[in-house]
Amino acid sequence: MKFTFREKDVSKLGFFLAFFLFSFIALSQTQSENSQFVNKFSESILEKTINFSWNGGSLADALNKIGDENEIKFSFSNSTIADVKVAPCNFSSAKFSDLLYQIFKNTGFNYVLVGRIVAVYRDEKNIPSKDVTPDSTKIKSNEKDPAMSQVYTPANTQELPRRERKILNRIYRKELRWAARYRKQKENRDTVNSEKNAKAYKPLNNDGNFRYFISTDLALHTNLLKYQSNSQLRWKDDLLWKSKSEISIYPTFLFGINVKSFMFSTGLGFQNIRIHNTLRDTKKESPKPPTPPAPVPENTNLYVTERYSLVSIPVTIMYNKCRKNLWFGIGGGVRFNIINGNEAMRNKLKKYYNDSTSTKGYFDTYKKLMPELFADIAIGYNWRKRFIFKGGLTYMYSLNPIYENALYNLNVNAVVFKVGFYYRFNIYRRSVK
Repeated sequence: MKFTFREKDVSKLGFFLAFFLFSFIALSQTQSENSQFVNKFSESILEKTINFSWNGGSLADALNKIGDENEIKFSFSNSTIADVKVAPCNFSSAKFSDLLYQIFKNTGFNYVLVGRIVAVYRDEKNIPSKDVTPDSTKIKSNEKDPAMSQVYTPANTQELPRRERKILNRIYRKELRWAARYRKQKENRDTVNSEKNAKAYKPLNNDGNFRYFISTDLALHTNLLKYQSNSQLRWKDDLLWKSKSEISIYPTFLFGINVKSFMFSTGLGFQNIRIHNTLRDTKKESPKPPTPPAPVPENTNLYVTERYSLVSIPVTIMYNKCRKNLWFGIGGGVRFNIINGNEAMRNKLKKYYNDSTSTKGYFDTYKKLMPELFADIAIGYNWRKRFIFKGGLTYMYSLNPIYENALYNLNVNAVVFKVGFYYRFNIYRRSVK
């Protein structure tokens, strides 16, 4: 089989390879910068000077005490180091690296720093010595192996077991993602500082005071029909009037800001309202003498479906509170419904009205804008401080009728059952010190 390549195909292939190469180089450069940042951060932690006093006990308790007193994270399995003991010790103004060396000495375990995290792993070379009594009251930094680096990189595996390498690689990827975000935020702050004459900028989300958020909801909209009579006629009884509204799906998309405990938002929603009406035929016929046998009467009921298509613009305010991972919100607002399309009664009752009132003053109209007030209550689950998965209940009260004629006004109130989520993200503002 013979293959031929056209010049156009070769050009496309060359362009694709060049684009792939450029992307790979850019990604490698970014990965290298993040890796260098993580390693420098680890080195700065190892050089940190701390104080530590220990009365003796398990290695796990000692590490937890160091972490609590110095805001340092440790990663280890309690079951793995449960039987390891650390002798009493008292360190004053010691380097963190020297302290860790003495803590792990002759324990059968060792550590490596992955960004901000001290990861503990099993080290067969650091097994306890039967001839040496552990003494951790003095720092002997010259005993450390200078060839061993305690800062982890995937290229520096230090002959770790495969299981330990997998765990550390997972932690390392997590720290690289953190480094990328932290470096980007730091660069943005530095740029703003230089452009604004070195005025300090700080993130508002440090205490959750100010954030942007986006939200989406998917709701079941149950309409509550409210008829208000415009006539003295008993039109419901005369026409055997029955009406029923369908349950509709109501999606909404919101964008807003979270200021302390209050959330302000606006957006778009889309809704269709369908109302099924059943009424008696309004045609009047002159009475006829009875003739047996009487034929089966025809069904003279009319079935009329009203349809309204609405685009909604909600403006909301909500007070929200979060305790641990449980989120609660209560609020309300106003919603402006723009009626784009409709299929109303459209003079279906004109004959009945004129025959009953002996006039020709019937009118039949619908609104193009229907504002509503609503009250909202919701409960949800806060996940990773950014996502809130929620469910709630809303009651909507119509301020004007969606349709009216000479017989009645039709207001459509509603009860809405909804589920959705919030996604909150951080912003920065200027703060003059």
